[in-house]
Amino acid sequence: MIGGGRAVDKDESEVRWLISYSDFMMQLVCLFILLYSVSSFDKDKMALVVAYYRASVGLGEPPVHEPPSKGKNLAVGDRPLVGGRTGRADLPPGMQYKVDPVPGGWMVRFDKPVFAPGSAVLAPGFAVQFDSIAERFRAYAGTAFVTAMAAPGPVDATDDDPMKLALERAETVAARLTREEVFDPRFLQAAGKATSAAEAGRVEIFVQVK
Repeated sequence: MIGGGRAVDKDESEVRWLISYSDFMMQLVCLFILLYSVSSFDKDKMALVVAYYRASVGLGEPPVHEPPSKGKNLAVGDRPLVGGRTGRADLPPGMQYKVDPVPGGWMVRFDKPVFAPGSAVLAPGFAVQFDSIAERFRAYAGTAFVTAMAAPGPVDATDDDPMKLALERAETVAARLTREEVFDPRFLQAAGKATSAAEAGRVEIFVQVK
């Protein structure tokens, strides 16, 4: 009060610190909410990490099953493949192919011809095999090289042009692998190869890992 009883306005600087204090407290609250939102612990994923680490140092075997990779395009992956052994890691029971490590990547080979003599249509049961290959290799950065084989007629190529038939077979495999863009077609090359009657109708896929 001054003289005639008129109130004195309070200095604004006396309460200005409350504004800064409230802003600071709000930032702390937001920080704690953010930390809580990213602190969830996935026991299943951590169990896979532990299992693979133990396997890498020779203290155990890789997990029998693991979740499939996500996405439609090739991406960097680190899932190990067990070559030549079915029912382990990436190779579920019932597969008719084996995966062998080779310099620069992996080689996929089938245990029997994929095509019937003179045909560029996949033999029954092999479509699902290529679907499995596409699902498992799409998580690896690199390029896949499909090589289909054909033998001269009359054993295999009816028009006595094994390279033409082999290329048609390779394109059939490539179309299956890239069906619904499961495997990115930009990272796949198809080629034919003239071969002997013993190798006619077979297919090899070399996955070059970067």
